[in-house]
This record gives sequence, structure tokens and C-alpha cells, in this order.
Amino acid sequence: MSHTILLLQPCADPNSRTYCDYETVSEAIEGVCRIYEEELRRHNPTLPTITYDVSQLFDYIDQFTDFCCLVHQPSTNTYAPQTKIWVKEKVYQLLKRAAGISSEQDLYRREECMPTTRGAGDRARNQSTDRKGQGGQRRTM
Repeated sequence: MSHTILLLQPCADPNSRTYCDYETVSEAIEGVCRIYEEELRRHNPTLPTITYDVSQLFDYIDQFTDFCCLVHQPSTNTYAPQTKIWVKEKVYQLLKRAAGISSEQDLYRREECMPTTRGAGDRARNQSTDRKGQGGQRRTM
């Protein structure tokens, strides 16, 4: 369990900087997905269900001027900076696990993936009603 601080800067204006802190890296990566899902809900308030592809989430992350994490290192009691690329790798791993894909080989072998659906209590659960998009998993809210 490593305390993680997510640092965000949506645009060049230094006043747009913000941060979120989480108890673990996993919680921080879930937080990244939630931030994107909230943005999608703001832009699509009338849709009962919103599905997105991992590449769309990556495009969203890439739009930020800065998007990185500071991860606590207990052995040195310091925080190690992690890049936008690292965040995207962790997001990809999370969505791959949520879709039930255990290896890269499985990713290319499977015709369907199981998107993650958000429900009451914000616990992720699998559902097999959606097909994967071009570059990977889809996530349904």
C-alpha cells in the first residue's frame, strides 16, 4: 500500500493545477477512470449508459498539460514521480484485469471482452454484453 498523489494540469494556465490523493496506486488508477467517467457524464447527461474504449481514455489523458503521479516509497520515505506513460500503463493493466484478460496473447485471441460496469457502491463487476473496440477494452458505466 503506497500512498499516491495524482497531479493534474488540464491546460497551460498554472492556476488549473490540482491534485487528488489516494491510499494506494490501485485506488489512484481507479480514480483516473472515475475522473474520465465524470467528464463523459457531464458531456452526455441524458445517456443512461456510457461506454468508452481504452484509446479514448488515453486520448483524454494526453490532452492534459501535466498528468502524473507521486508514489510513496516506504523504504526511503520519499515520493517517486511517475509519468503520464506510467499512468496509462497502469490504466491499461486495470482495464485488462477488469475484462478478464490475463495475458497479451489472450487479448488478441478473444473475440469479446468483458467491460467493467459501474454500479451502486462504485464496485466494478464484469458484464459480457459489449464487444471490445479497435485497440482494446471497452468500459461501460
